[in-house]
Order: sequence, then C-alpha cells, then structure tokens
Amino acid sequence: MDASPRPTPPDLEFEAVPAPIRLRPSDPTEHQRVVVNPFLAVLAVLAWGELTHRLIDGPFPPLFVLPILGLIFLPLLVQFHCLDCGRTGSYPLRSRHACPGVLARSRLAEAPRSRLPSARGQLILWAWAIGSVGLLWLVAA
Repeated sequence: MDASPRPTPPDLEFEAVPAPIRLRPSDPTEHQRVVVNPFLAVLAVLAWGELTHRLIDGPFPPLFVLPILGLIFLPLLVQFHCLDCGRTGSYPLRSRHACPGVLARSRLAEAPRSRLPSARGQLILWAWAIGSVGLLWLVAA
C-alpha cells in the first residue's frame, strides 16, 4: 500500500479565482491617421453667402429661405484623407473607414505614428483658423 496522501482538488469556495482579463474593445477611429480638409465646405459657404445675398436683393425676397436648407448638407462637404490607404471621404462617415493599416494598429492596440492631432482636433483648429480669417475680413470690410 502506498501511504502518500492524494492531492485534493482545490476548494473553490475558499480559494480566490483570478478574474479573466478582458481587453478593452478598441475603437478603429482611435487608430486612424487622417488629415481633415474643410476647403470644399468653405467654398460652399462662400457660394451660399453670395446666393443668399442675390436672393435677398432679388424680386422675390422670401426665396432666401431656400439656401438655408442647403446648410443641412454642409458637414458632408468637410472631407478626410487617410494617410494609410489614400482614401478620401466625407468627415461624418470617417468612423466607418477601416483600412488594413488601421485594423492592424487596432488589433495590436498601437497608437498611430503620426504627429497630427486627432481628426476632431484638426476640425476644431480649422474652425478657429477660418473663423479668425472671417472675423478679420468682416472687420476690414
């Protein structure tokens, strides 16, 4: 007979079981390297201003309400350009963009290797720059 004691299975009530490690699901927009381009939207605002001015001075002034409806589509004219694949698209739709470079960084949880600010930060910087130029233009006029 063997006198050695048998190993007993651990009692789960008294031993702490480590919780499984859950990785935070990665958002692909955090790993995008994009450049924001608002120039098409700026051109549309200038055309919108001229059209509104002409309609107000025209024979039927209530038509100036029509260009206001066009402002609804203004955010679609702000564009982004992906530095990984070269795709250009509308800024509100950039969250749907996931090229192979973005997906690879997302899987590895790497930060983008770009010195550019985030897309939202770029949009805010552009708004400040364009707003400043517009304010200077209004003061000079």
